Amino acid sequence: MNVEQENLLQQEVFEWVSMPKGKSAGHLTRSRAVFEIKWDQMTGHMDKAKCRIVAQGFTQRYGVDFTETYATTPKLSTMRLFMKKALQLKMRRCEWDIKAAYLHSLLEESIFMKPPYGMEKLDAEGNPMVMKLKKSLYGLKQSGYNWMNDLAAFLKEYGMEQSLSDTSLWYLKDEAGQIDLLLFVHTDDGKLAYRNDEQKEHFMTALRAKFNVGAEKEDIDRIFNIRVKTLADGRIKLSQQKYIEELAKTYNVSPDLRVEAPMSTNYQVELKDSLSDTEIQRMRDRPFTSLLSALLWVARCTRPDICVALTMLSRASCKPDPTHWTALVKVLKYLMNTINRGLMFYPDDNNTLRSITDASLGNDKPTGRSISGQFVLHGKTLLDWHSRHQPYVTLHSGEAETVACASGCANLMYWIQLFEQMDGKRPVAHALTDSTTARNFLTTPLHTSQMKHIRIKLFFVRELVKAGYFLLLHIAGADNPSDLLTKPLSSFTIEHLLRTLVAWGGGLAAIDTQKAVLPSSGRPNSAPKRPTSALKRSSSDNGTGSTKRVRFT
Repeated sequence: MNVEQENLLQQEVFEWVSMPKGKSAGHLTRSRAVFEIKWDQMTGHMDKAKCRIVAQGFTQRYGVDFTETYATTPKLSTMRLFMKKALQLKMRRCEWDIKAAYLHSLLEESIFMKPPYGMEKLDAEGNPMVMKLKKSLYGLKQSGYNWMNDLAAFLKEYGMEQSLSDTSLWYLKDEAGQIDLLLFVHTDDGKLAYRNDEQKEHFMTALRAKFNVGAEKEDIDRIFNIRVKTLADGRIKLSQQKYIEELAKTYNVSPDLRVEAPMSTNYQVELKDSLSDTEIQRMRDRPFTSLLSALLWVARCTRPDICVALTMLSRASCKPDPTHWTALVKVLKYLMNTINRGLMFYPDDNNTLRSITDASLGNDKPTGRSISGQFVLHGKTLLDWHSRHQPYVTLHSGEAETVACASGCANLMYWIQLFEQMDGKRPVAHALTDSTTARNFLTTPLHTSQMKHIRIKLFFVRELVKAGYFLLLHIAGADNPSDLLTKPLSSFTIEHLLRTLVAWGGGLAAIDTQKAVLPSSGRPNSAPKRPTSALKRSSSDNGTGSTKRVRFT
């Protein structure tokens, strides 16, 4: 604790002062000391004992001790975009972090803090002294806000531009408008892509002059807990094999080769008003919400094929019973059986944005709401996906597909704006749906009895199509990969749609060929074995001049 106190004094984080007039102990922000032991992973012996003095932000008063607290948090999809652009532009990558980042930021408010137990100090008259903070301290509500403002000010002074769509993405362009530096920031960690060593060293020199830079590492082999592997042919694979293995060990789940799909096709989440004493006893030692949140992280990072199962099971998070736990464990067993799957990034020059959407009508039986699913691809790389319940009940499949497509188009506009700002030009974009009803309704001012009740907010898609932001195209239902995100499917159907997604260029390209063997006819009764990404126009536009019907060949 004494060492930590000296470090904070040397960095001028605080100073000892007497209790200000008009203040009492009840008006002080409280603090505590956090102790941590670090172990040597090789020998298993204690490496060092650390102490950190942190503020207890919950004792701060709004308007007195703090006002603004918002600090940006990067999106996982932006991380995937960073990796894709760096690969596409043939840029090298490195990473760095800032030591004690929050301690670099000056405070605007006057905050007086009560010292933690064991660090009290008395003045000459024997009265207890308090700590007047001059810089942000870990635990203060505004520390993250102050640090991000300081970092943003440095990057803007250096000449970098901040993305308006996601403020964690920064880039520096040359006179021709080409990106020379690309930076992805997560709190005090930075991932930098650069064209040559001179540009990188110039930036790092300026960064070291401003902040206390800690570890610097050439190339990037891990982002969050996602493994980044560069393959011999230049592709990049993102996977979470180690994380899944740790989950299985933590929750004591053994592999089961009989599990070939994350959820049975006829499974429905049934919620009970109350649990029996036996069920309560059985669920007492089963951390349902803990495992659910861990699997949701995997689904959002690298495994969209388990999204719909977790979307359905999330409804039981408030009152899970043993059947829900069994279904959740099955999802983990499925991940263990397909542990080698991961996202593949391709160094292609295709800049076309594609949004592929689907919906399953009334799939959530207790509420009658449908589930929407969407994939977003940039060229051959899968950037984003989601599986979620629709905001209200739809009356037929055409309306459900319309709601899903409109929501997908709104997300597609986010990506169009992001790329337009970064590249200086609007990208070519396509929105695909397997519903002819939704495609016609969203592009043609037709009024039918079945759609007369539709919410007017969905009509914005017509304006965007007419303005030329994207084309609304048709995809065969049997080959729509976003069907993965709307309802539980059989193992054969999952494997077919994963291969369809790979045929489009993105997705879980590292498929275990021994488990992912399809029958010779592919998807039963309808789907080809492996569709190609070539599209042919099968009919003229529908009168608007902006919409085409396409099919796989």
